[in-house]
Amino acid sequence: MNKPLPPFSCTHSPNLPELLNQLECTIAISTYQAGKVIFLSAIDDQKLIQLPRNFNKPMGISFRNNEMALATEDSIILLANASKMAPNYPKQRNTYDALYLPRASYYTGPMNVHDLEWVNDELWMVNTLFSCLATVDHTYSFKPKWKPYFINELQPGDCCHLNGVAMQNGEPKYVTALGKSSDAEGWRATKTSGGIVMDVKENTIVAEGLAMPHSPRLYNGTLYALLSVAENS
Repeated sequence: MNKPLPPFSCTHSPNLPELLNQLECTIAISTYQAGKVIFLSAIDDQKLIQLPRNFNKPMGISFRNNEMALATEDSIILLANASKMAPNYPKQRNTYDALYLPRASYYTGPMNVHDLEWVNDELWMVNTLFSCLATVDHTYSFKPKWKPYFINELQPGDCCHLNGVAMQNGEPKYVTALGKSSDAEGWRATKTSGGIVMDVKENTIVAEGLAMPHSPRLYNGTLYALLSVAENS
């Protein structure tokens, strides 16, 4: 029996509809606590459209052309945009310009996939539970591609809480983790000050002493990452 989902609400800054309208874009976000993927877009400078859909512990999301990949609790779901069907969506006709429909699933088992990215024709995942970068596979739960040098072996222990990957020229360039540990959940002991950024190709640490770094992204040659603010002791 599926567990009931918790109540869900969403608030936003007053200027968000105007910003999205000017950029002519939609934001897709996932929240595993509420079990939802939410698309946010604007009709005009004043009105925001929220379209939430239920998934079992959704986390990483990736888009490529008309494809969408979504990591859930125990599978990777592939969806395709049927844009010609979108205006006829029965509940709100002539509202949407995209309609993503599920087309395939990879049953991976629980891996806590925090991030997804397409690398050429392969879908790479940040496999947090096994502390590695991996690809989806037709035969196995995953195919490991890279692991931090301090991870001695692949095991389901969430040793360093590897959680995000930044791409450069279509290849993984940097990753974030919450600690340099090879023990199961060893990152928790220093989670507010032990965060690191690693160079994937060199397999070296390029920044450390960070507060829970997540979501690294390269933009105009600069690396950005989301940090948490450590509580005062």
